[in-house]
Amino acid sequence: MTLKNYDRDFFAEAHELLKLQGYRHYIQKLLPKGKWQGREWVALNPTRDDKHLGSFLINCTNGKWKDFAVNKGGSDLIGLTAYIKGISPMEACFYIGVARPQAKGGQNA
Repeated sequence: MTLKNYDRDFFAEAHELLKLQGYRHYIQKLLPKGKWQGREWVALNPTRDDKHLGSFLINCTNGKWKDFAVNKGGSDLIGLTAYIKGISPMEACFYIGVARPQAKGGQNA
């Protein structure tokens, strides 16, 4: 998944920021109601009325995630952020901390 603008790859920038923050730290910040089981964060899914840990898992090594209760999943933390926040993958990059592109006149686009 790549979208370039102004010779920038926002998705690559987001992945780099996630590496700098640490996947474990970011996952816990995004989904605070959970616990570690080995390399997986087992959390409650805030997008549905989830009351029990066990069906929503995020791998802290590769960023893959899956909600087995509703059969949804993805391959990275950008997609997870978009899913949890209800935003586009591009907006998820900005949520993670990628700077928005500058429009003409120096204002954020």
